[in-house]
Amino acid sequence: MNIKETSLKGLNNKPKPYVKYNAPRPINSNLPPMWFCAIMCSVKGAGKTFSCVNLIQNYIDSGIIDPADNERMIPRVIYLSPTATSKQNSILNTLGDYLDDQDIFEDVNEDIVKKVFDDLVLEKNKIEDIEIYVKAYKRFLKVDIKKLNYEEIFILNQYDFEDPKILFKDIKYTKPRVPFVIFDDLIANPIFSNKRTSFLNWWTIRHRHISKTTVPCNMIFITQN
Repeated sequence: MNIKETSLKGLNNKPKPYVKYNAPRPINSNLPPMWFCAIMCSVKGAGKTFSCVNLIQNYIDSGIIDPADNERMIPRVIYLSPTATSKQNSILNTLGDYLDDQDIFEDVNEDIVKKVFDDLVLEKNKIEDIEIYVKAYKRFLKVDIKKLNYEEIFILNQYDFEDPKILFKDIKYTKPRVPFVIFDDLIANPIFSNKRTSFLNWWTIRHRHISKTTVPCNMIFITQN
């Protein structure tokens, strides 16, 4: 079968100029790109959790950067599992400060999953709002205030044009952290459901989406089945 291609006059496939989103990038190009969704499945004792931790540790060792300015970004590990405190999972301790005690959940239900999601969205939005304020403030120092646009004035006015070094001195991160959300040994948990109202289904479908109401993350499911 021969296919003939014809160019149509007056039409082209070139989009208008726009700012393309570039996801955070692992410095080691052999690592999976952001934002991934993975399943680690094998029989008991085959090293699923070890492989998961090893994967994340490689991101930590390699480093993750924001392609926009090459600034380093910090991983944040969240672990949900009924065996979270089991001695068999002591490998998790090697993640150190990247896995905070407050990000370990043993009693997992849909409300907990929603809480994790909401906390990630809140952190992302807060840090991104600070980024926007810092950019507006730097411009405020360089140009006449009459040259600022309405959006910049509105943002600066929210914090009374305060110096961000003073205003945000207690903020630990200058970029939203890169979340790795691990669901381990939860195959029989009601959070997994075919119902349209399943929050985990909703989140998994949208885990790469970025807006004020969503948050990009890497999701890892560990299961024997």
